Amino acid sequence: MSRFFGDVKQFFGIRYRFGGQTAAGFDCSGFVRFMYDRVFSMKLPRTSLEMAGIGQKIERNELKPGDLVFFQTRGNRISHVGIFVGNDTFVHSSVSKGITEDKLQQNYYDKRYAGAVRVLDNIIPDLPSFSTQPEIPVLSVEQPS
Repeated sequence: MSRFFGDVKQFFGIRYRFGGQTAAGFDCSGFVRFMYDRVFSMKLPRTSLEMAGIGQKIERNELKPGDLVFFQTRGNRISHVGIFVGNDTFVHSSVSKGITEDKLQQNYYDKRYAGAVRVLDNIIPDLPSFSTQPEIPVLSVEQPS
């Protein structure tokens, strides 16, 4: 999973392109498919709606890094997908910002959240939490014996 997190940052800012499945431009499902194929050699369905029908459905409070999160951005059907990366954050291809990260609790996404699935459970049982925010180093202090 650490390879995923290293790889995803290099794509931040790549523009949104409807139907795009390459670094020349991605739509949301094209980006998710690209990353899963690149990092996990896993072939996912083409659309966000099809992706929502695979894997194990999970509750929002059970999200782990690598889970797919879905949104209803056009009407009452699933029309957007991203990859949860921990700390209430997901990465996705946004029409306005291209490849970016956003918080699930942002008003726009919170209102449109439609569910999540886990497709990596059999590959990586427990993924570490992740955020693109800088980590604060923890110093260990040895206690005298």
